[in-house]
Parts: sequence; C-alpha cells; structure tokens
Amino acid sequence: MRTFLGFVIAPAVLPSVAFVHVWITRHGDLGKAMFVATALAVIAYRAALLIGVPTYLVLRRFTRGGVWSYLVGGAALGASAFLLFELLFHKSLVGMDVASSSAAAAAGALSTLWGAGNAVLFRLLVMDRRRPAGTDAGLGGMP
Repeated sequence: MRTFLGFVIAPAVLPSVAFVHVWITRHGDLGKAMFVATALAVIAYRAALLIGVPTYLVLRRFTRGGVWSYLVGGAALGASAFLLFELLFHKSLVGMDVASSSAAAAAGALSTLWGAGNAVLFRLLVMDRRRPAGTDAGLGGMP
C-alpha cells in the first residue's frame, strides 16, 4: 500500500508546484494554471509508470534501499529526462530565449535536482522506517 501511495503522491508534486507558481505569476489566471498542471501531471504519471516503476524494482532488488541509492537514481532520471526533452524539442526552442546554453544548463541542473529530490520523497513515502532497510526484501537483518 505504501508503494502505491508513493507512486500516487510523488509524481503529483511537480504539477502542484507548477500550478501554484503559474497561478501566482499570472495574477490568478486559473485556466492557464490548470492547463500547465494538467499537462505536467500527464507527463509525470506516464514517466512514473514507464521509468519510475522499473527503476524502483531495480533499486529494490539490487540495493538496500538507502537514501544515496534513491538520490543518485533520481538525479540520473532527472538528467536523462532533461536530455530527452532537449533532444526532442531543441529545434522548436531555437527561436526562444530558453535555447541559450546558460538557460539550458540551468534547466538541466534544476531537472537533475528535482529528480533527486522527488526520488528521496518517494523513498520516504515507501520505506518503512520502523525496520532497518533491507529487511523487507530479504537482504539481511532480523524480521
């Protein structure tokens, strides 16, 4: 049940933050804020299913579920998501200011940090902190 809640709550963080940001910066334009949040929610939940579930299963199988594993895995996923986005949409972003190298570097760093933070949030939601890490997967420790 905790894993299900982790996959429901963690992807909803970015659309929620984006909703509040757009709503405040656009002086209460609820329509634009809902559009941005809905678009990001569709992307976030698809990414959680296509990328997050396999990553969680690999981390659960091959690691003890430590914070560092999730931090590095989340940072790698955030960076790869940014690189994929850059690869797919670079030609359409060339005419805008966001195509500059400094803006791209800042967006890449932010994406990497966001991925790491979201992965740690997911770990906090999923892992049972009453028992040592690894006991659920049979990796040692007392039951």
